[in-house]
Formats: sequence, C-alpha cells, structure tokens
Amino acid sequence: MTVLSERWLNSLALEDEQPEIPRAILHPNLAQEKGIQNHSRVLIKSGAGELIADAQLSEAVREDTVVLPHGTWVKKGGAANQLTEDLL
Repeated sequence: MTVLSERWLNSLALEDEQPEIPRAILHPNLAQEKGIQNHSRVLIKSGAGELIADAQLSEAVREDTVVLPHGTWVKKGGAANQLTEDLL
C-alpha cells in the first residue's frame, strides 16, 4: 500500500463527488486469465473483508497485482481498508 500525498485531504471529498464504487486497476493478461472485462464489476476478497470494484485494465500495472488507487465512502463500496485487519 502507498500513503496518499500530503496534499490530499479526505475531508474535502463530498459524497456526491465520489464514484459509485471504487476502481481496481489490473493488467489485461490477468483480466483475461480471470475472465474479467474492462469496466466490469469485480469482487475483491481477503481474509478480513471484501469489496466490489470497477475493473479497469492497464498495461501500466504488474501482471500479478491489483491496484486500488483510491476508494470511496464506505456506504458506496469502501476502499482497501475493508480488505485489511485493524491491528491498532
């Protein structure tokens, strides 16, 4: 995971400015292997949780990686925090 820029303020993101669901960027080869089409909805699961995202295909990411660049409000689908455990 990568920390957001210091110039980003989550409190400035109004609900109506957020996407309906978060986007997940993956390599076209991985998408083809998994039967995923560009802009289809995908379920991403981990041991801690799950979320639905809009799949966006890009050769700019590694073939073995799914990138969640930024999420949305939890009631609109959430973000990577839903896939991790609270340890603190």
